[in-house]
Amino acid sequence: ECVLQRAVMVRKKLTAREGRGWVSGTLFCTHFRVAFVPQDSPKPDDNADPVLLGDHDVALASIEKVVVVGPNRTKLVTPNSSLKFTPEELVLYCRDLRVICFLFDRLTPDAQVIEITYTIAKTYQPPKPGSVLSFQNAALGSVEMKQFLSNRRRNTHMNWYESASDWEQELERCGATGWRVSSVNDRFEMSTSLPRSIVVPQKVLDTELKKSFAHFNEGRIP
Repeated sequence: ECVLQRAVMVRKKLTAREGRGWVSGTLFCTHFRVAFVPQDSPKPDDNADPVLLGDHDVALASIEKVVVVGPNRTKLVTPNSSLKFTPEELVLYCRDLRVICFLFDRLTPDAQVIEITYTIAKTYQPPKPGSVLSFQNAALGSVEMKQFLSNRRRNTHMNWYESASDWEQELERCGATGWRVSSVNDRFEMSTSLPRSIVVPQKVLDTELKKSFAHFNEGRIP
């Protein structure tokens, strides 16, 4: 994931659920999302698990239209649009009925305002299929990604199901005596889209499992 464009000194309008009002921060656009990071956000912990979608972020696939507001006009921005004014406000209308509003500060460089507006408009509606997934030098933006990727520490009360022991504990908790945890897919040799540890009936042997993978699309056994 690369940072395509960013704009500093931007304010986001909070919803009723978020407490209303405005919060200041930096607005980013990547290949996959529009991300807003409040200026008082805690610094990321390199050892923590990154949150794939933060509270103030929106996936590009969720955006239905991009609208900008100027001193005396409102304009719908498309990939082929040309702006003859510097937007004061950016509004994202989402497919899930959310309306996300960003206000540009007077100190926000005009070039950043124009560029991030165009970038969002062009990226959420890519000019050709698949272009949004073209990783143009993945190293680019890696430093900036650390600046806005919020991180979540492990919740000790949450079972993350990342290891065989996690599943063993869940089976014990549920009293599922007729089931066991198999590591037949430990190296993803059976299926690349299933986890390393799989819960299977107690009576099914790993040798039988290996034979069954080939009968399912992408090896995704039940």
